[in-house]
Amino acid sequence: MSQNPINCSKDQIISLIGFILLCFIIGSISSIFMQDSLLNWYPNLVKSPYSPANEVFAPVWAILYTLMGISIWLIWDEKQHPMFASAVLVFFVGLILNVGWTFCFFFLKNPLLGFADIIALDFTVFLSFLFFYKIKKLAGLLFIPYLIWLFFATYLNAYIIWLNPNLLQ
Repeated sequence: MSQNPINCSKDQIISLIGFILLCFIIGSISSIFMQDSLLNWYPNLVKSPYSPANEVFAPVWAILYTLMGISIWLIWDEKQHPMFASAVLVFFVGLILNVGWTFCFFFLKNPLLGFADIIALDFTVFLSFLFFYKIKKLAGLLFIPYLIWLFFATYLNAYIIWLNPNLLQ
């Protein structure tokens, strides 16, 4: 597969769009779990002074899902690579954990369970970075913004647990 989308075939462009859409679709499942909590629960939590405004999250996730889709697309034709199956498995486990965090944190209103999930997600995305990087460097490097965002989100989640002890009762 060409790494330059300009030199790609129609089928490759369609598969690129498909992978990006897949990431967006899986990610959009999260929004189902958070609507009520964003209005009635989350605003009442004590949050870090570094917590972004709610309007920041949608564009950040749009960028991250796009990068994730490009990343999986870049390695998709590398099925002969000995790490391919592991890389793809870890990638999809990461997508499930991503939805799981939203479910735990917002739907269940359980930041502690969300924190356990995001720690697993951090580890999984880091593994994805390593596997993808070994298969195709650019594919791995595209995970760096996601890792940075996740580590920041992990801090925000921990801060909420720390300053909202009533949530642990």
